Amino acid sequence: MDLRVNESFELVINDKNDLSTVKDGEELKQRLFTAITLFQRNVIGDLNDPNALRKVRMETNRALSNNDLVNSIEEIDIQKLGDNSIEVFVLYNETETINGVIN
Repeated sequence: MDLRVNESFELVINDKNDLSTVKDGEELKQRLFTAITLFQRNVIGDLNDPNALRKVRMETNRALSNNDLVNSIEEIDIQKLGDNSIEVFVLYNETETINGVIN
């Protein structure tokens, strides 16, 4: 279990005025998207780098491979959506998916 953060990495308060949490697949997605976002900002910088998507794919694979919830990775698809956004799709553990857009 982990604390829920929004796209700006701010803690989220639930309807009971308590810190919101995530677990299992939701936690995995949050950790993956946080790792990719930090990698993009701190290592890649500009998504116009011709190797940017390959680097993000490698970081995605690394982040998932180090997680106990992931037994296998079947597919990683990274697509550029404009200058600073990417769409991420991951198929893991044969039937589980993670997908979303990172700005």
